[in-house]
Amino acid sequence: TIKNLKNKKCFLFDLDNTLILNKKATKYSTDLITKLENNNKDIYIITNNNRYTPREIYKNLKENCINIGFENIITTLIVIKDYLLNNNLNNIFVWGTKSAKNYFINNNFVVNENKDKYDLIIILYRNDFDYQELTNLCNLVKITPYIIGNIDATYPDKQDALPDTGSIWKLVEYVCDKKPIKLFGKPEPIMINNIFKKYKKNDIIFIGDSEKTDKQLAKKCEIDFIRVHEEGDISHMGVLCDYF
Repeated sequence: TIKNLKNKKCFLFDLDNTLILNKKATKYSTDLITKLENNNKDIYIITNNNRYTPREIYKNLKENCINIGFENIITTLIVIKDYLLNNNLNNIFVWGTKSAKNYFINNNFVVNENKDKYDLIIILYRNDFDYQELTNLCNLVKITPYIIGNIDATYPDKQDALPDTGSIWKLVEYVCDKKPIKLFGKPEPIMINNIFKKYKKNDIIFIGDSEKTDKQLAKKCEIDFIRVHEEGDISHMGVLCDYF
């Protein structure tokens, strides 16, 4: 139904379950990105994945022969970092992976988990916590403003239903009876605001798997959207290659 697909200049891709699943390239993703690159299309990754740093995501794409420039990878960690800088928030508590914590440390934020008082709590994906750590997080949320890194209920995986940040958000909000001051990640338009400085809406198309995040982001921003099949099946993406 997208009549001018060939004329699109900017292609936005979701990462997990679209181009990558369990750190491996999905079927046709490498061919499609190569085809777009050969036709001088501008390609971006727009991902809610904050388990890994942008540099780690870039490395994984390279290992799978998916050639997308590092500067064209937009993750929630990058957007949150800019938010912290713009609001002079430096003393933070990060509920997330070691990679996520190191990202903020390497960007000169104070990440100290032994304090009683913080400017802000950042809740991200984490897969190595116990009940006491979850209790400590809830205790801090009661007295500290907090933000949510992404609203996804589950983390993409071939076999397991892995709770993602959105699941922790709902638990914490219910326990503490307190809403976050801000939500990050798709479908929030802030994820692609900078792209609109370079392209008009008609020049952009978004390709992803999620109705709740990817499709809603496209809808909010009034850009075209193509949804991949469920469970990481993008075999129909081979058809897209024929458009170029």
